[in-house]
Amino acid sequence: ALFDRFLLRLHVGPVSKDAFPGLLKLQGDVEANIPEELGLTESDLDAVRKEAGKVQVPDDVTALLCDLREWCIAEEIWVSDRRWRKAVKLLQTSAWTSGRDIVSVWDCWLFQHCLWRETDEREKIYDWYASRVGVEAVDQSNLLRIITAWENDFNEKEKNNRRHNTIIIGAALQNMEHEMSQIREHEVNIDARIKSLNSDIQEHLWVPDEFAKPASRKLNETRLCFVEIRDRFVKVMDGYKKLSTGE
Repeated sequence: ALFDRFLLRLHVGPVSKDAFPGLLKLQGDVEANIPEELGLTESDLDAVRKEAGKVQVPDDVTALLCDLREWCIAEEIWVSDRRWRKAVKLLQTSAWTSGRDIVSVWDCWLFQHCLWRETDEREKIYDWYASRVGVEAVDQSNLLRIITAWENDFNEKEKNNRRHNTIIIGAALQNMEHEMSQIREHEVNIDARIKSLNSDIQEHLWVPDEFAKPASRKLNETRLCFVEIRDRFVKVMDGYKKLSTGE
């Protein structure tokens, strides 16, 4: 229970073979020399806690955390409810100290340093996060199932080689247009995230600049997936329109 109360965890391995002689020669206690102007007073910390508590946690971050919790359960990485709550407060602090009033997926980079219990779990958590940062709060696999079902339905109708009821075809097109509008919305969101990625990472107080490269790669992979699904919808919708005219 005591260990669980320490939120941030950093594994410090033994010194290297080359550095070991220098370790033996150390004399006295070494204290950190922090310039006075960089220090934080108790009133500073109280102000951070108060303002960070006002930071909003959006739906896409909530969805990411829910998925991460399920993954941790499957991987047998035990995380207490208390730790999840403290971790969310850390995200809010990360956002506020980076000049934002809403948590972003980039703040979740910190989870690798507060959810693990065994040292090998930290890298596993990071890998999961890095593979998910470009995934929007929508189930792409569900979209793939939907478009596959429409394609199969179209193929069956096309085999009949006859003109189909325009009302039924119209309803089908309306349903597909609804899915298309959602896809276009997610594409816009991803484009905006890609456009602001470098500045978002560079201006972030907690996330290292080098994370921009894997984040950019995953965002572009996700966007490509949406484009491919949208193109499949366009193709099958064109097919349905021809069915209604008997072409």
